Amino acid sequence: MRGMDTLSVRQKLVLLIQAGLSETVIAAKTRIPQPTINRIKNGQEPRERYVRAIDTFFSANDPRAGLPSDGDSASSSAT
Repeated sequence: MRGMDTLSVRQKLVLLIQAGLSETVIAAKTRIPQPTINRIKNGQEPRERYVRAIDTFFSANDPRAGLPSDGDSASSSAT
């Protein structure tokens, strides 16, 4: 059902952080400044472009799905 998919951006950030990602890592992966990540996590209403960036990142790293929690699944594996 879609009921579980209606998480707010704040809830998505909290889940990612609880899964072990730092605000700094989320900021780097989403290209959102870390202080903005912190403000969104603490309840500030985000800009639409930040909502889209966090939604995209969360979809690829949803900790509820048992996906990689380090955020490095494919983007930085080149050596």
